[in-house]
Amino acid sequence: MNEIESFIRDAASDRGIDPEIAIRVAQSEGGITEYARVGKFPTGWSWYPFQLHYGGPGYEQFGTVAGMGNGFTTLTGWKHGDPKALRDSTRYALNRAKASGWGAWYGAAHVG
Repeated sequence: MNEIESFIRDAASDRGIDPEIAIRVAQSEGGITEYARVGKFPTGWSWYPFQLHYGGPGYEQFGTVAGMGNGFTTLTGWKHGDPKALRDSTRYALNRAKASGWGAWYGAAHVG
């Protein structure tokens, strides 16, 4: 188990989220081997294991649709794609999943 997977599992457990599900979602999104893997889409760009999405106002260079990445940066001050933001981006994503479920992640639907 690598450092990213271990952190996701621990952070999920701390929030009462099944670590196996958190890992499956992360693997279906940005993966668990790169700190700040980027996905590039017509609507915007996404980073980190849970692919926090950036676009829309203030992030037009990436795309047209605002997403969790916009909110993550507003809350934390981390800039998109900064590999040092791995832990905070994971906590942010898991807090959102705990509060609202996995519906905001397209990969979650693909892994059940």
